[in-house]
Amino acid sequence: MSTSSDDEMFIKAVDAEAKGNYKRAFLLFNSLAEKGDTYAMSALSRFYDDKLGVKYDYDLAIHWGLKSAESGNVIGMFNMAVLCKKYGYIRSARVWFEKALVSGDIDAALDLAQLYSVSDKETETVRKYLNMVLKSVPGNDVSEGTYEDAQEMLDTLNNNGTYPDIC
Repeated sequence: MSTSSDDEMFIKAVDAEAKGNYKRAFLLFNSLAEKGDTYAMSALSRFYDDKLGVKYDYDLAIHWGLKSAESGNVIGMFNMAVLCKKYGYIRSARVWFEKALVSGDIDAALDLAQLYSVSDKETETVRKYLNMVLKSVPGNDVSEGTYEDAQEMLDTLNNNGTYPDIC
């Protein structure tokens, strides 16, 4: 359970990160993650993977990402999927993107469409995921960039039956 001081600490961590003070942000996120804050856990995963104020550490990036995702944090699920995709664990990426989507992260549908687009046999699956994005409200349910990318991908698919080189 979050306290107002934890909420204030989280805001300070986000502010420190936005200002490029990654070491301070890391320390604040770490303190919150140790208390069970799943958003802070997801942030730590990103810090370790992107070398933000700390040395790169694959194991800790995965550790904190899994803790966040397995705790039910939708952002953690999406970020875990991105990590899995980045490191070539495509099946695991698909599972985490699907969990994020089911939990309400519509942006994950575009990533699923991209994963399935490597096979011509999955055209209908790709269309299904792209249409999920396009039925959403840009800037509200889904990011505007995701919406635009989904529209472009579907237009390309409809125009020539092939996918853009996206991966």
